[in-house]
Amino acid sequence: MTDIRLSDSGNKGLKGAAGGKTTLTQARRAAYQILARRGHSRLEVMEKLQRCGFPPKIVSTVIKELEAGHYLDDRLFALTWAQGAVKRRYLGPLALRTGLRLKGIDREVIEEILQKVYAEKDEEQVAGAIGRRRLDLMRQNGPEGSRRRLAGYLMRKGFTSEVIRKVLRSIGKQPSDTLD
Repeated sequence: MTDIRLSDSGNKGLKGAAGGKTTLTQARRAAYQILARRGHSRLEVMEKLQRCGFPPKIVSTVIKELEAGHYLDDRLFALTWAQGAVKRRYLGPLALRTGLRLKGIDREVIEEILQKVYAEKDEEQVAGAIGRRRLDLMRQNGPEGSRRRLAGYLMRKGFTSEVIRKVLRSIGKQPSDTLD
């Protein structure tokens, strides 16, 4: 029987098809180990199992079993991932949408999740909070081009140009702010 373990460096330590022997039990064990570290989307688990050398038919069976047992739920994963990304990384809706697409989440689910996440936290408030924090850091290096740099930063974080303009206006109205 093949030893299936996760190393500290992700799934590189997973071994699936050593010697050409693959079983449904081994694939299940590998999938549970993948999910034990953090939540994953259906696509992520499928890709990791395939990289371990499990045949597509076995991977498909394991994925269906995980979904039936509620171990794998793209909607719940997407909501959790998006809430964390907004809370910890201050990502805007464009970056969230891209990240969720890359994780294989359906477009309808993505739109539903974005509505839920930004119903809890207003996009403009998130952008304003990160914009003020970033502006303080920029001021330490001098005011040259701080408005332009802040706009670029917010754009890379995935906020829309409309929200960026509103944030720049609101920050510019504060008496202590000197944006160029």
